[in-house]
Amino acid sequence: ADNLLAFVVLRRNRTMENFALGVQVPGDHAGKVIGKAGVGIKQIRTMSSCDVRLHQDPDPSGARRCDISGPTVEHIASAVHALSLRLFAEGEQECTMTLLFPASYVGGMIGKGGEGLKRVRESTGIKLQIERTPPGSQGDRMGTITGAQNQLGAAIRVALTNVGSQSSSPQQMGGMGGMGGMAPPRGMQLYYSTPAMGMPRGLGGQAALSQVRPVRQGELQIHFVIPGRFIGAVIGKEGHQIKQVQAESGCKSVSATKREDSADRRVVIIGGYEEVARAQRMVYGFYQQAAMQASEEVSEVTIILMVPHAAAGAIIGKEAANLKRLREQSGIKIKLERDKIEDQRPCIMTGPLENIIHLEKELGEQVIEQMSQMNQGAANSGMAKRGQEDMWNGGYQQQQQPIVDYLESQAKRPRTFQAGPPGQEGVTKLLVPRNLAGAIIGKQGATLKAIRESVGCNVQVTKEEEAPQFRGERLIILKGDRMMRQQALERVLQAAYSNDQDAQAVTLKMMVPSREAGGIIGKAGANLKALREQSGVGVQVDREATYDERCVHATGPLQNILAAAALVLDYQEAPAPPKQ
Repeated sequence: ADNLLAFVVLRRNRTMENFALGVQVPGDHAGKVIGKAGVGIKQIRTMSSCDVRLHQDPDPSGARRCDISGPTVEHIASAVHALSLRLFAEGEQECTMTLLFPASYVGGMIGKGGEGLKRVRESTGIKLQIERTPPGSQGDRMGTITGAQNQLGAAIRVALTNVGSQSSSPQQMGGMGGMGGMAPPRGMQLYYSTPAMGMPRGLGGQAALSQVRPVRQGELQIHFVIPGRFIGAVIGKEGHQIKQVQAESGCKSVSATKREDSADRRVVIIGGYEEVARAQRMVYGFYQQAAMQASEEVSEVTIILMVPHAAAGAIIGKEAANLKRLREQSGIKIKLERDKIEDQRPCIMTGPLENIIHLEKELGEQVIEQMSQMNQGAANSGMAKRGQEDMWNGGYQQQQQPIVDYLESQAKRPRTFQAGPPGQEGVTKLLVPRNLAGAIIGKQGATLKAIRESVGCNVQVTKEEEAPQFRGERLIILKGDRMMRQQALERVLQAAYSNDQDAQAVTLKMMVPSREAGGIIGKAGANLKALREQSGVGVQVDREATYDERCVHATGPLQNILAAAALVLDYQEAPAPPKQ
């Protein structure tokens, strides 16, 4: 992969209590940041809740400066992650950003004996380097962060953890002042990977786990530990064998971690239970074959299963009784780490592979049962429980209920939230960026026709002059019963954001009558809070109305957005509670 150098300047505005960061975007990549009709830069703003401005005039090298301002380190790190999604391919492993930090921050970032730099490397897999002498008269210190795209935001967060509370004088900040501040919005979501700090070293001295992904819908995540001397045999020439594992197993992702302080490497496998089991057997076959050629015998392996923190208690059991039973029955050494990574706890299992695979299924069923019990209290949000086997094969979600479980349950459960008699026609209005309307309509209207015929919903894409109040956006009107409109909404967004990169930052805008906005928000914001927690995205309801309609909007991965939209429809159409 090509190394893309992004030049970053970090400042803190003391007056506004804001952090600010400047990124020199290479001129030939500015279009990626802006996106069609400004969609890209708007998505960065929405995902991070930061003020983001890309300068029009390039510098002598042709680079264009992008200023980012936000109230906390978390906001800035979220913006860096969102920006990385525009500059690099998602999951790209060799990405480089060149940065400038205020000199007052550098000591805290480096730490005593380089502890800060080491912490960044161990917890995110990103290499942070800072030059010894400032390059300019303002006291800035140049540095670079190099590594996987999905860890760049996390690296910024970890690097600034010890300096986030320090204040800088205007003299120390140089000339970055004057950027407008933003109060931290309640609905801000962190989209970058947030590593746990201080995780004990385990697995024979291996550092804290890096390259751990947030748990998403439809995903089970395991880390297969491989001795470093055999990892080449598993990866294969130019990655041929590890690609073969992913293709033949059906897993969403199979990748190898980078070299770390430990002699061991890990193969990270993500997918449904059956797919992950197949992938583990294939990896084991390559590993065992290489070991035999080296006259070594492999009788045990170490597998790390990432368990949702909320379900850890069920695995441990009262006075650790369940954990003890699992050890005795499986013959597997099991250790559930205390520290969290991405709200998950590593469950380290050592023993024969087939015993571990069988244990993974039992652990998964216990996780599902625990999560299902927790979700019974969320019945008023329309969340439904599915069978244990289907849920495990579908994966679990870091939020209270698997999003994929909710989406697939919609067609099966009673419509307890439907206003009026079943099948009653209603109207749902969407706004989409003007430049995406063509993808929804399709060539000679083919896509729009297919959506209408497949779900039986009346779908209208209005002309811009018919809804001039929505500048730069097209109004889409869906008419039909509750299920038809939800299915049509899903297909409209899937058509609009068919590109894989765009599908990671989908924007939802639903126009709802002002009288129904209260049902979405709920008493003291209770419904809105539940909606955010269950969908995993920061849903907002605009205060200002346009022609007696208020905009409900959110940005995030496509599946999360579809879950949010379904929940909005539920709350929107829920019958009003009886007056006391």
